[in-house]
Amino acid sequence: MANTQEGVITKNTGYLVFSYIGQNFLSFIFFIILARFLGVEDLGKYVFAFSFATLFSIAVDLNLSQVLTREIAKFKDKAENYLNNIIAFKLITAALTYLTVVLLINILNYPGLTKILVYLTGLVMILDSFSLTFYGALRGIQNLKFEALSTIYGQLIIISLGTLALFLGLPLPVLIVIYILASLFKFIYSFWQVKKNFKVKFRPNLDKSILKLLFALALPFALAGIFNRVFYYTDTIFLSKLIGDVAVGIYSIAYKLTYSLQFIPAALGAALFPAMSSFYLSSPENLKKSFEKSFLYLSFIALPITLGTIALAPELIKTLYSERYLEAILPLQILIMAIIFIFLNYPIGSLLNACDRQKANTFNVGIAMAVNIILNIILIPRFSYVGAAISGLISQALWFILGLYQANKLIKIDKKLLGRKTALIFLSAVLMFFMIVMFKKVNWLLACGFSTIFYLILIIVFRIIKIAEIKELINTVIKKN
Repeated sequence: MANTQEGVITKNTGYLVFSYIGQNFLSFIFFIILARFLGVEDLGKYVFAFSFATLFSIAVDLNLSQVLTREIAKFKDKAENYLNNIIAFKLITAALTYLTVVLLINILNYPGLTKILVYLTGLVMILDSFSLTFYGALRGIQNLKFEALSTIYGQLIIISLGTLALFLGLPLPVLIVIYILASLFKFIYSFWQVKKNFKVKFRPNLDKSILKLLFALALPFALAGIFNRVFYYTDTIFLSKLIGDVAVGIYSIAYKLTYSLQFIPAALGAALFPAMSSFYLSSPENLKKSFEKSFLYLSFIALPITLGTIALAPELIKTLYSERYLEAILPLQILIMAIIFIFLNYPIGSLLNACDRQKANTFNVGIAMAVNIILNIILIPRFSYVGAAISGLISQALWFILGLYQANKLIKIDKKLLGRKTALIFLSAVLMFFMIVMFKKVNWLLACGFSTIFYLILIIVFRIIKIAEIKELINTVIKKN
């Protein structure tokens, strides 16, 4: 029985990793195509429309889908009742949220084209929210295959039809309509899979006792979700309103290059969380070791990415996005430093959640969000997208410091060990950085390749991470040990 369960977890983690990597890769490629075809101003309009709608998306779901997963995992026989109540509730919240989005974009007095784009992205938001509920139900029976497949299929629809629309020179709203078609596909596919797997009859119903139970469970997660949305999307909203679409277009290049890498710690975090939850109850020593190892693994990945990107920012921008986006070099070099904190926040967040410290995690996000908003208000009017990048870096660093403080209270981190090894990783990454700078004028791709090999040799020579541990890192991402 245990082997069967382990096999299910391994398969599901594999699907999750496949989905993360596939979606992020296709999304990144399509964003490059978009940037090259649209130009800075239109790219700014496009990014703003999605950021504005996404900011409100949490109001539709309120993280009920996450609670649905947990409750169906315990009580599969209640799936139909839970689903019908959540769908009924979300029909109301979807309508109210969409009306709020429409009302606000008009109050803010944006141009007609921007309003149309926001109206359309609002429909994407609603369809994706209902798909999220159906995925939540399937996760409850430990079936992530269909979620992974539909995510990839949806992204393939976007990249294929979207690229065709760009080649034909079709107007910007057509691109958003393609997103609606992809979201509609995911909605129908996920709905059908839930119907097939659960044999449910969909009759939306509002049962006060069930909704009260679900809301009580969802509240801490909903609050964290709201803080997250505001944290990650207010910079784009402020830039759009205070500076303009061109600033959003420039900033979105730095933002996309930085945050598209989140799938790496997210995949590791997905594998770590169940192990940490188990160790919290059974083995405090293993809990501490798993945290410290994951901290080092992610430092080992994040530091060379950060310094390598700083060294190669001009080449990356010119090669991927063309010379129209050269102004994105400085914000990229600033924002990419946040990668260190973004990566390391994942094991910290996994540790706090695994040890029933969700409130502490939510508090940390809330503080970081508030600081980010204040910094955006102060810095964006003065420094435009550079100010937004500085705000992002400082608030991510603050989130990390607050989390590390909480983590240390839980497990008494071996600061000497982590400090020494992290310092050696940083030294190796700095030496790699200078090697890239010296040889990138000859050929920046070769400089990048040879410097990566040089960095790995230094890691082994300094005995920071052994070859066996690098293999373990790869295995951790692919399967649950």
